[in-house]
Amino acid sequence: SVEAAVSCAHSVSQRSAQTIRERLDGVTLLITGATGFVAKAVLAVCLRELPEIGRLRVLLRADDDDGALARLRDEVLSSRAFEEISPADLALALEAGRLSALAGDVTSEGLGRPGPEGLDGVDVVIHCAASVSFEQPLDEMLELNVLGPITLVRALREASSRPHVVHVSTAYAAGSRTGLVLERPSGRSPAEPDVDLEAELAAARVWRAELEAESRLPEHQQRV
Repeated sequence: SVEAAVSCAHSVSQRSAQTIRERLDGVTLLITGATGFVAKAVLAVCLRELPEIGRLRVLLRADDDDGALARLRDEVLSSRAFEEISPADLALALEAGRLSALAGDVTSEGLGRPGPEGLDGVDVVIHCAASVSFEQPLDEMLELNVLGPITLVRALREASSRPHVVHVSTAYAAGSRTGLVLERPSGRSPAEPDVDLEAELAAARVWRAELEAESRLPEHQQRV
């Protein structure tokens, strides 16, 4: 009906007028890739500038949640990004459960976790976990940078979470295009190439296996 349309438009307008702080008030936010530069900065800003956030969960590679917590303390919170936050405030956030760590790997189904605990009730995800190394094997980069976000979202949905996802994508994704290149949902860009991801990944794995086998041939074993 017209009334419903007007009501919906008014609701959208109200949400658009909200600040980031207001939109994140009381939410549970999950951050990936927190040992990297970008995610450390994001986490530090959230802790320092957004006290209204309900809970901050950090996904880190580890054998279990205790190991993830140790990495959070030793490799993340000890970095310069958190110098403006007092150690007492960080300790209080951990003790109160406002800040927590989850063990998980976005290249493993279900993130390699034993169950959905910790992934439930997530409202927003800022996905920063990625590889920017030009020397990493292509298949590993595809598994992390391309399949990783898919695996992450699938695991969250299986835990009954339906979060808004902010994907911090890697650079150099515009191909040979020049000028202003707008980001659009996959499949909606007129210049988007037709890519079979599974075929690309299979080809990358074969290519890597062939190169590794060739590198072990006697003629390549001579050291200068």
